[in-house]
Order: sequence, then C-alpha cells, then structure tokens
Amino acid sequence: FMEVLTKILQQGTEFDTLAETVLADRFERLVELVTMMGDQGELPIAMALANVVPCSQWDELARVLVTLFDSRHLLYQLLWNMFSKEVELADSMQTLFRGNSLASKIMTFCFKVYGATYLQKLLDPLLRIIITSSDWQHVSFEVDPTRLEPSESLEENQRNLLQMTEKFFHAIISSSSEFPSQLRSVCHCLYQATCHSLLNKATVKEKKENKKSVPESSCFSCGLNNRWLASASLRTASVPSEVPCS
Repeated sequence: FMEVLTKILQQGTEFDTLAETVLADRFERLVELVTMMGDQGELPIAMALANVVPCSQWDELARVLVTLFDSRHLLYQLLWNMFSKEVELADSMQTLFRGNSLASKIMTFCFKVYGATYLQKLLDPLLRIIITSSDWQHVSFEVDPTRLEPSESLEENQRNLLQMTEKFFHAIISSSSEFPSQLRSVCHCLYQATCHSLLNKATVKEKKENKKSVPESSCFSCGLNNRWLASASLRTASVPSEVPCS
C-alpha cells in the first residue's frame, strides 16, 4: 500500500502538465487509497500516516483526514480507529484526550468545523445577557473563598452560579434536535471507544464485579468539555463595543 501511495505522490510533480480530467482522476485515486478500509474496519493507510507524520504537522493532517473521510461518509470509521488507538495507548484514563495527540486534534477540528455555528447560536444569547443585562452587571459568580471581595457572600455567589448553570444546561438540553449529525458521530464514537477499551483493560476482578477503574462517562465528559465547550465558550459571543473589556 505504501509503495502505491509513494508512486502516486511522486507523480505529483508531473501534475502541472496533465489535463484537468487526468488530475481529477489521480486525485480521486489518491483519496480512495487514503480512505481505504480493511475487512475488519481498519484503516491501514490513514493509521500509517498517523504513525509517520511528525507531530508538528498533526493539525494539518487532522484537517485533511476529517475532510476526506467525511466526504466519503466514513467519518465514524476514522473516529473509531483514532479514538480506540488513543485509549489503547493511554497511560492513565484521567489524562485521556487531554494531550496534543492526533486523536485529540481530530476531535478538536470536528468540534470547531461542525459545531461552531450551533454553539454560537446556543450560547451567544446567554452570554450577551451576562455581559449586557443590567440585572447581571453586578452579579458575581466567584466561588473561591480566597478571591472573594469584602462585600461578596460565598453562599450568594454559589446560588448565582447554580442559577446561571441551570440556564445553560436547559438551553443545551432543549437544543438536542439541532445538534449537528457529525458531532453526534463524534460523541457516540468517543463514548463507545472509551467503553470498549476500558472494558478490555479492566482486571478479572473488575470484570466479575462489573466495575471499571474510571467511569466511561467521566472520560467522555472531559473530552467534550476540554476540546470544545471550555475553549469555544470564550470566543462564541461577540462582546458589544459599548461594553468595556476589563
């Protein structure tokens, strides 16, 4: 497979002199080769690229792989292979998808491309209320006792935070019908890959007791929050020009 791929890539130097239809045909062959899937659902070329491409180019590789596999309706297969490999090689479940691995970059790219519009539509109204509404101008959400202002109350701030959290939670739940299909695949694959790998890593005693060292829901929620919600919420709402930034 790698010999065929190398030959096709080497012919790329001749592309400038080829007819447009020939260029398209060779590009199509290259895409077919990269997205080729084995009998057991494995992706030999894609996984080989993941092993040899330097980490400095993983952002670009993640973009290319997601774009190609999604165009062939094979995004789930790509995610399953990448996520399963990530969990298999993880030293600790607590740090799963927290590093700058290719699987993490693929997840981040999917959330960024397929979830940006959805997230902006979802969070922008709520964030604007916090920023512009006079009712929330002097409300504090600080719950760290060491950082409270003299006039603030920890109990009151906790109530404020809980109230606002409930607003965000209900907004997210009520928008389930608008959740992008590609992100449904990401979330489902992330959950399934984590469950499958955790079950395989469980000890004999844990399997008998039907226990896992780390709940799969914890790994799933950490990946979802760290790779999407936490970072995206900071840039989703546009701060109005009349509101000073401090």
